[in-house]
Amino acid sequence: MAREHPAQYEDRVVALVDVLGWSELMKRSLFDPTALSTASEAAERMSMAGGWAEEVNEIQKVMDIGLVPDARGTNFSDTFVFSFPANEFAEVHVVGMVGGLCRGLLEYGHY
Repeated sequence: MAREHPAQYEDRVVALVDVLGWSELMKRSLFDPTALSTASEAAERMSMAGGWAEEVNEIQKVMDIGLVPDARGTNFSDTFVFSFPANEFAEVHVVGMVGGLCRGLLEYGHY
């Protein structure tokens, strides 16, 4: 059966980030209270992926340089996906979101 409306795609710069050691941390958290605490804090930080994209969008609005603020970020399990429309600034914004992830995890002593 053919679709009535074909899927719409756009060119975006995408970063897929996998958190190494997550499975091992989950295994340890079953019997180690410290690992459980670490996993809980890391999961909380990881759930903020969409927030980093929103920060980029807010910066775009303030800068008012003619770009549509459309940064996106999400996570599932131990993987993050960040994207920005493909343009001359995309790489800077995607790397900035990945940097936010790294900073957020490192500030809390993870990894």
